Amino acid sequence: MQEPGWVFRWAMRPPLPETDLMTDYVLWLPSWYPNQLTPFDGDFIQRHARAAALYRPIEVIHIIRDTDGLITKGVHIEERREGLLHETIVYYYVKKGILPGWDKWISYIRYRELYRQVISNTIQRQGRPAVVHVHIAFKAGLAALELFQKQHIPYLLTEQWTAYLPEARPNLSSLPWYKRRVVHQVVKGAAAVLPVSAYLARAMKAHWPEKKYEVVPNVVDLTIFRPDPVIKGSIVRLIHISNLNYQKDPDSLFQSLKKLTEQGIDWEMDVLGPASAAVTLNCEQLGIQDRVHFHGEVPHAILVRFLQRSDALVLYSRYETFGCVLIEAFACGIPVIVTDTPLMQELVEEGVTGLRVPPNNPEALAGAMAAFVANKVQFQAGRIVEEAHRYSFETVGRRLEELYQTYGKK
Repeated sequence: MQEPGWVFRWAMRPPLPETDLMTDYVLWLPSWYPNQLTPFDGDFIQRHARAAALYRPIEVIHIIRDTDGLITKGVHIEERREGLLHETIVYYYVKKGILPGWDKWISYIRYRELYRQVISNTIQRQGRPAVVHVHIAFKAGLAALELFQKQHIPYLLTEQWTAYLPEARPNLSSLPWYKRRVVHQVVKGAAAVLPVSAYLARAMKAHWPEKKYEVVPNVVDLTIFRPDPVIKGSIVRLIHISNLNYQKDPDSLFQSLKKLTEQGIDWEMDVLGPASAAVTLNCEQLGIQDRVHFHGEVPHAILVRFLQRSDALVLYSRYETFGCVLIEAFACGIPVIVTDTPLMQELVEEGVTGLRVPPNNPEALAGAMAAFVANKVQFQAGRIVEEAHRYSFETVGRRLEELYQTYGKK
């Protein structure tokens, strides 16, 4: 596809093509997706796409603003193809305005126009999709809603967003009115909503009880994440993988690690994720900086090595909608130590795939880690790996294909 120049014609936008030609591909419109600017953003959505592409052609269109003009000062389109998966990533630039918020308004208009243009080109080239699949309602869902209203092409909505959870910060009630309105319209228009967990489904159902909900979990790549019979040392090696924000509660995690030291237990922890100065300072103030090793964000090919050499993954989140790192640990045969929440009760079998700990209690977390050290032989790697197969590309891909056949336009 040639890189187009940008021409601003709000009043003269071309209509989406009308055609009766139906094809078997599914048009994906994700609000988050890996790209050059944010390579790890929505990587779990990309894995869903790869799973779906095992069974039929998938056309992904993702549009992202290049705020600082690092890639383009206009519009730049890149395409990638892998088997039946075709990804189109569109970068566009809007200069920051003098008036506060003005550039965001212009950016929003350009975002909508670019989606119309690229979708129109796709339909002209390939015909109408069997169904549209939106990932995260705000804001790519607007393009799917327009297609549904103008051409009656149904769309499915996969959700992973924590904002639907009442305990989240921020949550749906605290969002700006225009975001709430967009989310409401997109959810209402969907043929079905596909939350990644039953817990998230219940949270969404409290707002939209009339919708159909079909749980489709996240995916783990079993060709990358697998057990490795490395010989572990005498020191207990723990691992934590997150962005270390409020949701992940790093303060309670590090407090519990200090308590573990006070109990005379020898341990080390690898932390994978973007650590702020405040996070590293907290470790120094607790006196555990020599035992906690920060490695930043790394690709899966490197992440798996850290998991394979670990004894347990610790994820003491305040809230989650799923937790991809859990199933990555399972695939490596590694047990997990997690917060005892309704979601974790859904994902983690106590004493089999991990341990669940009461929330907001660093002392309880330290006690659970100490208990794990004393009894870690009870966890069988083979049984843990079996759990990971529920989330394989093939299993999740087949489930998506069933839903495309059920809700696709005949």
